[in-house]
Amino acid sequence: MNPEGEVVGSSVPLPVRLFRTRLDKLLLLQDAGDSNNEGHTATVLTAMLAVLPEQNTNVRPHLLELQAYQRPEVWTQLTNEQLKTLRNTLAPLCQFMPDVNLDVMTFERRMLRPTSWRSRRISRNLRIDNLLLGMWHLPL
Repeated sequence: MNPEGEVVGSSVPLPVRLFRTRLDKLLLLQDAGDSNNEGHTATVLTAMLAVLPEQNTNVRPHLLELQAYQRPEVWTQLTNEQLKTLRNTLAPLCQFMPDVNLDVMTFERRMLRPTSWRSRRISRNLRIDNLLLGMWHLPL
């Protein structure tokens, strides 16, 4: 018996954590001046926001903000205010993504996480990210 009760793991949904990790990767790529990989990561982030169900009552109040981040030029130089919006307002909406494969997302997040701490692994992780992007569209 555990007198303290059950220890709860992370309460942040996996799609939200994956979005934030990819956002960290984008910032790291921008700092490194890697525009090719930066564009790819921005495309993946845009795709995550694009699949959010517009009819969802939690997503609907943020449709204008979501539409603003569908333009590629928005991702080139994010301001602190935009980062705050992405992290605190739009990232939590990723929990409403349809057809989420938690096993694939867990693998993606584990592969991407080191980029937040080790910039020399960006190219290796980007190759893995490209592979995962292709796997995302495979039938289950």
